[in-house]
Amino acid sequence: MERFVVRVLFFFGMLVSFLVNAADLSEGLGQFTTSVGADLQSRYMKFEKNRAPGTIAKPHMIQGSGHIAFNFPWFGLELGYESSRQDVGGLLTPSDHYFGERLGGNADLEMAAKTTIRGPYANLTGFLPISEEYRLQGLCFIGMGRLHTKVVSIIPAADVENIFSKRTWIPRAGVGIQHTLNKNDSFGIRAMVAWEQTSRFREMLPTEETATPIYASLRNSVIPSLGVFYNF
Repeated sequence: MERFVVRVLFFFGMLVSFLVNAADLSEGLGQFTTSVGADLQSRYMKFEKNRAPGTIAKPHMIQGSGHIAFNFPWFGLELGYESSRQDVGGLLTPSDHYFGERLGGNADLEMAAKTTIRGPYANLTGFLPISEEYRLQGLCFIGMGRLHTKVVSIIPAADVENIFSKRTWIPRAGVGIQHTLNKNDSFGIRAMVAWEQTSRFREMLPTEETATPIYASLRNSVIPSLGVFYNF
């Protein structure tokens, strides 16, 4: 907890310093702008083999994010928050594996599972002019997210409920393209593909101890998105 507080204070100290000096820097780096935006996304992510809630686990999750950005013509800082969620249900057969353990028994069991991934992130973004005539820019970014993952699985007939929860720092990177729709470049759209190292959520134990240890593990995520932004 202490390390997290120190990192947060250091990060916001750097951000305040950046904003305080933005006016002076803009003389040499070009026009400084602030923007806000939102993205509709689809997270493609799988559980590790034998570390998933059986065959009902799906690789796609609907996601959304919002951000504020501080940009110069060639680079910028984006601060945002992302949230994804997936609710699934289905039958597990006696031969299915439940977080690495063979279910067994003599009958199929109804099961429901909910997976959420959410948290703040910060990106350092670079911009590459493509066409002034069509107001197109390429972009790429690297960053970090402080993400919280929660997996809840319930088997009502067996009176089983397991909750896996973990929060950690996640590296992220991506590329994309953006296009402003009006002549003063105030409103635009963008398309991106991001990668996140969600495989850091490994070997998560349930919050309540089980008779036999079970684990949940995620793989890395790929996140295509479409979004809008407004420049002030």
